[in-house]
Amino acid sequence: MRRTAVVAAVVAGLSAFAAPSAIQGGERSAASLDIAYAVALQPDGKLVVAGRTASGHWRFALARYDDRGRLDPRFGTGGTVVTDFGSHGYSYASAIAVQRDGKLVVAGRGRISAVDDFAIGRYTARGSLDPTFGRGGKTLTGFGSARGFSAWANSLAIQPDGKAVVAGTSGKSASRFALARYTTAGKLDRRFGRHGVVTTIQPSGQPSAVALQRDGKIVAAGTSFGGEREKIALERYTAEGRLDPSFGTGGKVITAIGSWNDGRALALQRDGKLVVAGQSGDDFAVSRYTATGRLDRSFGKGGDVVTPFGVRQDGNGLASTDEALAVAVQPDGKIVAAGASDVSGRSGEQHCCFDDFALVRYTADGRLDRSFGDGGKVLTEFDGNASVHAIVIQPDGKIVAAGGGAGSFALARYTSRGQLDRTFGNGGRVTTRFRD
Repeated sequence: MRRTAVVAAVVAGLSAFAAPSAIQGGERSAASLDIAYAVALQPDGKLVVAGRTASGHWRFALARYDDRGRLDPRFGTGGTVVTDFGSHGYSYASAIAVQRDGKLVVAGRGRISAVDDFAIGRYTARGSLDPTFGRGGKTLTGFGSARGFSAWANSLAIQPDGKAVVAGTSGKSASRFALARYTTAGKLDRRFGRHGVVTTIQPSGQPSAVALQRDGKIVAAGTSFGGEREKIALERYTAEGRLDPSFGTGGKVITAIGSWNDGRALALQRDGKLVVAGQSGDDFAVSRYTATGRLDRSFGKGGDVVTPFGVRQDGNGLASTDEALAVAVQPDGKIVAAGASDVSGRSGEQHCCFDDFALVRYTADGRLDRSFGDGGKVLTEFDGNASVHAIVIQPDGKIVAAGGGAGSFALARYTSRGQLDRTFGNGGRVTTRFRD
């Protein structure tokens, strides 16, 4: 496979399918051997899901489902595809996007020697590696790996010209925002940043999501680790890979909502505003920004909304932990955030702490949408831990959530009112376990 080694540089100056960076730091569904981190909707209505399988060792895992939630036998082997990246049995897919020609671009992490690289693969519509991309369908990109720098991709987006923009993290003692852009042949685009890559060092942080604006500018959202607490971080780049000085301060925006918070997912509205979802304290948090990087004061309370999904403290001194890991904007402007909540008493536990699929829908001005689920919120149980890592909204208004639970890919589809769609899978749920 192709491995492009580059030295990380300091740079002065459609929609994304993101897999939140919970992968790197004690992921919520730690019990899962197979877990989905990304989902994409094909024009024919089929759903393609990407993540990892850990049967033997970690590998890229893909599955394709028809509109009823059944594995598509015309994709891969019985509807699934498993691919090794790197040479040390440690790779997983974090993001997926569908090209206009139906090919699938998948990004994640692959290990070479003792460090990890951006791992990018392209598959045909039938699930075979595309030999016209990279080397045999694969590309690995290192960020100063000779000095022990690791890198992993969390999100990707496809430009109108077919080039793929990939965002993730690079670093050794401190993590940095890292972006790379690839040509349609799977080579680094040398006209982007420095030799195809961009890294920004201050403050320390990692992006979880990337999105493309209509004007070609690139927005990455994630978490800043500078100072005494974590904060939401956004960076905007020009189409050439330079920080955009018209956005925030020198191209960067850092926001603190509560005592500590992070950004896990990003969505663009049609009017150019940016919606970021994540966590503040132990609650769901959603913030909206103007196109210039200012908090949108017309949204929620001064630009953000914090939603406790479960209880803050129960009779046994236990508090629930609620975290948004995915976000999408509906055509009507309503915002759906999804992730996990370990509300006491769910999934059969006495008090805590099994995670369940958790979804919240907000009106366009940041209020809970009472027409959705139970007062704006939905909880869905799977066996054991289950968390949503990606969502997609279908043209008919149905919402598909993908993640992991009990060692399997886990999917659920909801009606526009937040009820499980009984025409999908088993009463609205689907689980898939990969096997060698």
